[in-house]
Amino acid sequence: MRHWVTKLVQFRNLLARYFFAVVLNYTVFPDDHTVMSLKKLPPSAEPVVARSLWQSYKALPARTRLYVSMAVCSVGAVGIFVSDYLEEKYPVVPPRTVPTHVAPRNAAGTA
Repeated sequence: MRHWVTKLVQFRNLLARYFFAVVLNYTVFPDDHTVMSLKKLPPSAEPVVARSLWQSYKALPARTRLYVSMAVCSVGAVGIFVSDYLEEKYPVVPPRTVPTHVAPRNAAGTA
């Protein structure tokens, strides 16, 4: 039973290291087996043309990222209001349909 607990703790530590390293962009350096210190990674030294869109976005200052996010949300909100306005101004006209019920014809060809 103790073996499973040890393996579970090791797996949890591995997931925590992955989370800090990849998701939060931190590196985990174990100073001791019980204590871990977090050290922020330096900014990307890649040239601008080699960066992905996400890396370029994360390289922007926090205030600029806030302004970009607010602009995207504003464009979305304006789009919702404009689409509602246009939907009221130009209502959808249902297409003309062929009648589904046709009177049966008799042998003479008349209805």
